[in-house]
Amino acid sequence: MDFKAFSTEFGFKHVTSGPHFAQSNGQAERMVQTVKRLIMKSTDPFKALLDYRNTPLDIGLSPAQLFLNRRLKTSLPTSAPLLKPLGMDTKEIKSMLKNRQLKTKIHYDKHAGQGLEPLRAGDPVFIYTEGSWKPGEVLERHSSPRSYVVQASDGRKLRRNRRHLRTTRYRAAQTQANGNDNRIEYSCVNPETVHDHLDERDMDIRNTAKTNIQPVPPHCTRSGREVKPPKRLNDYVE
Repeated sequence: MDFKAFSTEFGFKHVTSGPHFAQSNGQAERMVQTVKRLIMKSTDPFKALLDYRNTPLDIGLSPAQLFLNRRLKTSLPTSAPLLKPLGMDTKEIKSMLKNRQLKTKIHYDKHAGQGLEPLRAGDPVFIYTEGSWKPGEVLERHSSPRSYVVQASDGRKLRRNRRHLRTTRYRAAQTQANGNDNRIEYSCVNPETVHDHLDERDMDIRNTAKTNIQPVPPHCTRSGREVKPPKRLNDYVE
């Protein structure tokens, strides 16, 4: 709440990373890992951080030069002219940093594959939560990039990254019958007609609850495809 008030006061938007998806905040996570290793390997963490800030990056400038426009004096012998402020062009530095990020993106995209398709409100999905995949439904897109607000089968509203959502034709809808007895109706849904038959499906669910008939779930795979036994097994009885 304090940081939210701080961002409002200074007029900037605070974009948060998705729950259980630290990769979306990779630059900060990598920095934490680097500092931890420096502290573990050194007897004096302050000198270790000083040397790290004075070490040039791949653009030829150190973090100290980018921030203070000069090198820092360390325990290593150095000449006085090297410690003088540098006359650097801000636009040139921004261009070098932008090209550096672009190269990193190109190398990552080589093995990342194609981006996942966007989802729409009402799409049935499997949600990765608490170490397992659970059925749910997309409610809306979140303001953060590649994030969605979804509703799990237990009624909870969650925010998840697109990486933690799998499209499916499987839909689970809770129905009320006999007081507090919650039952689940299972069905395989054609993804092309999901948005056209939501009202009709709701009526079917209400009718099922009124007649107090326990529906028999079809055999569905995890992706939602209905499993049909081959015709040669028609003579066998389960």
